[in-house]
Amino acid sequence: MILKQIPWANPISRRSLMLGVAKAGTVASAGLVIACGTEPVASPAPASTKAPATIRFAAAGIGSELAIWTEVVGSFNTLGTGITVSYEPCTAGTASAQDCLPVYFTQFVGGSAPDVWRVDDEPLPFYADKAMYRELDTLFARDSKELKPEDFFPRAIAAMRYDRTSGMFGQGKLYGLPFNTGGDVLYVNNRLFKEAGINPPPVDGNWTIDDWLEMSRKVTTLQAGGPLLRTSALTARPSFRGNVSFLWARGADFLDAKGKWNFNSVNNIKAYEWFVDLQRKHRLFPTADDLAGTFKGNGFLNERSAMWLSYPNNLRELYTRPQMETEIVPFPKAIDGKRYTRETADGVGLPEGGKQPEPAWTFTKWLASGDGAKIFNKAGRAVPARRSAAAAPEFIRSDTPQREENVTGALEYSRLQPVTLMFNDAEQIIKAYENAMFDDKSPMPVSTAMQQLQDILEKLERDKAKPVGWEPKR
Repeated sequence: MILKQIPWANPISRRSLMLGVAKAGTVASAGLVIACGTEPVASPAPASTKAPATIRFAAAGIGSELAIWTEVVGSFNTLGTGITVSYEPCTAGTASAQDCLPVYFTQFVGGSAPDVWRVDDEPLPFYADKAMYRELDTLFARDSKELKPEDFFPRAIAAMRYDRTSGMFGQGKLYGLPFNTGGDVLYVNNRLFKEAGINPPPVDGNWTIDDWLEMSRKVTTLQAGGPLLRTSALTARPSFRGNVSFLWARGADFLDAKGKWNFNSVNNIKAYEWFVDLQRKHRLFPTADDLAGTFKGNGFLNERSAMWLSYPNNLRELYTRPQMETEIVPFPKAIDGKRYTRETADGVGLPEGGKQPEPAWTFTKWLASGDGAKIFNKAGRAVPARRSAAAAPEFIRSDTPQREENVTGALEYSRLQPVTLMFNDAEQIIKAYENAMFDDKSPMPVSTAMQQLQDILEKLERDKAKPVGWEPKR
């Protein structure tokens, strides 16, 4: 058995943790996450098909994604399954899901959809509602002995579900199989905290959002003579979706029980008032003037910002900077005493009406297997969607000072990000209203912004189109 200790439940040294992986017997106690086996759960080598098949796979094809998917497809094609995967790199725009999915949808409508394609959680409801994705529940249940559903982080699977009847994200039919997941984590520069004369944030997670604010104020300093910052608490002002962990910590509730936007609630107004004060009252983020000077680039990687709220794939940035005194800490506890962070997952799926579902499903299963996870681990691409692969030494590394176990531990207190049918447009609108609230010259009052925003989002979801005149009106 592999014992995965959650560090803020019962602190354990990294050395003890790694030795425990090798020596542990059968143990069960509070605060432990246990995955069977001493290696990531790997699907058996896919059996050779009765007849050779060539399938098309569409995924991002720019930058590091091009290199990763080229290696992934090449590795599968050496297995001798009788299935040959042809990788079709998407180069539309920045090759994000928002840029590539319209391309895939056009292919789908035209009858030339690839056999397997990337599925992301944020746009999933919009395209599932168009009957573009094949429902995978039957295949998932049929092959459950091989897939071992209990080995997946539960919200990684939930992020691939959508209920078209109720419009609820995170439940209903399964439209993708996750291979990566992750919750936002806090990267910390210990040196900047020590220079400020305070202890760095606790690696065991024993702190609150109020503690975070007090430490952030102390670690933020001005250059001699001012007014520009010398050091800041965070690299930049987080915007929606990156700010939801902070807002949850202050009691925000973006969606109601029916999955509808709820921005004008009392809890959201109070949370956003606190959030706006982080800049207006406490100045914890660099301004445009700061970013034009010594904060140019990433303030955390330039050792100007003490903390970086970011996704697990940026672990690879820390690995290339061993000179930095960096650590990974659990997100602080919220005002209700609980801990939250945003989880988002990456998956793959099949088109509805695809002509080669069985070979396509074979490749999909392999991508989500322990063997597939090894390639993603090597590339530093987020957290494996399987607990066993996330507990493997390829991810929980013994040769690094950072506690990768705090990255996987975040998935024990994570929440799915608030996603609706029209999320892609909603996100753009929400960011515009956040910018209006943070405007230096004429800030929009939070209560006014929240009411306008709620009205606009209700129209957006009802009409499935951006309302005319959706922009903030002061």
